[in-house]
Amino acid sequence: ANGSWSTPLAYTQGCEQIAHYTGVSDVHYTTCFLTDAPVPAFLAAFSSASGSIENFHVDGHGRSYGASFVDGNTHALTAGGLQGFYKLAHGEDAGYRGDG
Repeated sequence: ANGSWSTPLAYTQGCEQIAHYTGVSDVHYTTCFLTDAPVPAFLAAFSSASGSIENFHVDGHGRSYGASFVDGNTHALTAGGLQGFYKLAHGEDAGYRGDG
């Protein structure tokens, strides 16, 4: 937002309906880890009433241990005023292990 990055953000594996402040402009976020979905998924949602989100960066293995192939998008998927990005791990060992 406004050319500034937040420090690394903490996340929870619960699906709280609490918006946490990122420390930058008016940007807030919430996280959710779904283990009971058809495919386990980690979700993060970011919001800014002023529209000041310019970029975001995801770092780490995202539990894609030993994945044969990792895919994602670099251009936003859009629906109305929403934008979405994904990272998908394919392969025999890809996905949730529950050990970290």
